[in-house]
Amino acid sequence: MNSDKRAEIRMSEAKAWLKELKEENNVLEQELDAMEVKVERLQARFELAEKTYRRSSMERIKEDNVTPLQESLLALKKEYELKQVNNNQKIIANEKLIENIEAVIKVNS
Repeated sequence: MNSDKRAEIRMSEAKAWLKELKEENNVLEQELDAMEVKVERLQARFELAEKTYRRSSMERIKEDNVTPLQESLLALKKEYELKQVNNNQKIIANEKLIENIEAVIKVNS
């Protein structure tokens, strides 16, 4: 196999990998967006339950709604923060690869 053919294969692979990395970044960002929406919705439910409890002072409302929602909200926020850190690290690493691949493609085009 001559060097031109190998270079062509490398360029093709570089472009394919570049596309995969960009798609992966989109997926990671969409995961974060979806999780952020979940956190916001749960936060709204918690605030409504807490407001209802304060107005009525019924301990039963707190036991049945406020406390479980608060616990779920805290757990989801913690999960979201961890996912945010992990996804952002992956995105940064992918961006570095993308920059390098784009530079290689530019030089070899």
